[in-house]
Amino acid sequence: MLKVIKIILLVILPLSAQSQENFKYSVGAGYGMEFGGAGFKLDYTLFENIHIVAGLGLAPSTGFIYFLRDRDVRWRPKISLHYGVVGVAQAKNFPGYNNGDNSYESDEIKDETKFFYGPLVSIGQKINIGNNGRNSIDVSFSIPITDGGKKKWQRRHDADDGYNNINLDWGIIFFEPMPYINIGYGFHF
Repeated sequence: MLKVIKIILLVILPLSAQSQENFKYSVGAGYGMEFGGAGFKLDYTLFENIHIVAGLGLAPSTGFIYFLRDRDVRWRPKISLHYGVVGVAQAKNFPGYNNGDNSYESDEIKDETKFFYGPLVSIGQKINIGNNGRNSIDVSFSIPITDGGKKKWQRRHDADDGYNNINLDWGIIFFEPMPYINIGYGFHF
């Protein structure tokens, strides 16, 4: 992943001499679904107010951003559609995987972490800072459209509670920040 980021930066850094009106790329660091959980965001201007974005981090995401105001203003409200993590679950002390016929792939007791992916809608703003418009602060809120299969996964694990008629001490922990808060810094070139 680090090699890909280096290659992208080497290819597009010579474009950094462009004026504010011609900025086509941006790279940023931050926290939230737009930044891959906690990581980096790569942004490419497809049309004047439409951008393609990729979040590279612990939980990668991708999507489109539509800015409601042109790039020559300081405050730019935005609406975006992304595909990324909509929930995380962790099963503690889970007894293998149920094959559907009450047989298990292994007798090993283990922990399982599951990421649930799906579409999200974000509403937020980009605030251009500095005199040349190269820097910005991004703040937005993302709301999942679906649960990404979380309910189906939970039902499967609830059905497995009677593994070998032994009462095991296990449980499921869900992490569901609602709404997802995205905040970060961007550099445009």
